Amino acid sequence: MVADRFGKKRLILLGFVLFSALYCGFAVAEKPAAIWVLFGLYGVFMGLIEGIQKAFLAAIVTPEFRATAFGLFSTAVGLAALPASLIGGWLWDHVSPGATFYFGSITAGLSAILLIILIMSINKRTELPVN
Repeated sequence: MVADRFGKKRLILLGFVLFSALYCGFAVAEKPAAIWVLFGLYGVFMGLIEGIQKAFLAAIVTPEFRATAFGLFSTAVGLAALPASLIGGWLWDHVSPGATFYFGSITAGLSAILLIILIMSINKRTELPVN
């Protein structure tokens, strides 16, 4: 419902920005109350972006390639999780716990930038009614 009103691209972008801000918050949070609020907002992030990413993917891929696109999307997410976890664990052990969250925040910010580039590329190539 929210995606229909504001657009999938905007909500995904908002989700990446929210994730980046949340992880900055986790990096600096010291009080348990702040961490609980951040976890609640993290749940908002997950609810905001989990289904919308797949809906956006379905909108930009032709019907005959949707199954392949969903498979590639899930594979890419899964493959990215391993090095992200290894880097995060290394940062936690060798730098600081906060560094792990700053790393997540930076990668979310870069994801937002890459999404903007993707959207601009899609808009130049086609006139799909992807909001």
